Amino acid sequence: MAKVVKFGFPAFLNVLYENDKPQRRAIRNRLRPSSDGGYDFHLSLRTKVYRHIMDGTPIVDLINSASTISQPAERKSVVAGLEQLGPWWASMQYDVAGFSPVVFESPRQLFSVRFDPVFCFRDGGRTTAMHVWKSARLELVPARTYEALKLIAEAYQDQGEQPADIGVLSLQDPAKAYFLSDAAAVSATATAANLVERIETIIEEIIDGETGLPPTQPEDRPPH
Repeated sequence: MAKVVKFGFPAFLNVLYENDKPQRRAIRNRLRPSSDGGYDFHLSLRTKVYRHIMDGTPIVDLINSASTISQPAERKSVVAGLEQLGPWWASMQYDVAGFSPVVFESPRQLFSVRFDPVFCFRDGGRTTAMHVWKSARLELVPARTYEALKLIAEAYQDQGEQPADIGVLSLQDPAKAYFLSDAAAVSATATAANLVERIETIIEEIIDGETGLPPTQPEDRPPH
């Protein structure tokens, strides 16, 4: 069966953290030919995080520019995230670095997950590629976060270009970074392989009759 669902890394985390019914609904929506993946609510925040860390734009300037965001909820989220970012990054004292994106493809090619590092930093020659998370509704679940990061690490390994570490920076209050190198300290309830099998099974069940979708590859979606 051809690959039918494309996720960006934040969207994939959102799906993983949902309970069964909303999880199936989110995947079902991505299978619909008319779906474009939806509005990327956090794109503005990720762009401003990049500008602060990689370009050195002052936080105060980025907060001021956020005032032009038309949606009040999005504007509030961006400002709150930037207020958490400033002190966190100031405490790191690392050099910035660059790193390529990577795409994980599930074994049966039913879905893929694209990881675009929002920023990268170098510590003593070790490069760490980071994504960013901000949600008013869902908190990061460490075990699931590490499982998702393991999939990305596998994809980097297959690509032949692997950062020393990868992670997710949560810009909730307070800001907290989750690094794959810390995964050994956490007891996960399921392996990354089981996670992939579960998502593939849900996709197959939906295609095979839950919504009457044909077992063919719909139009590609942009990752979010």
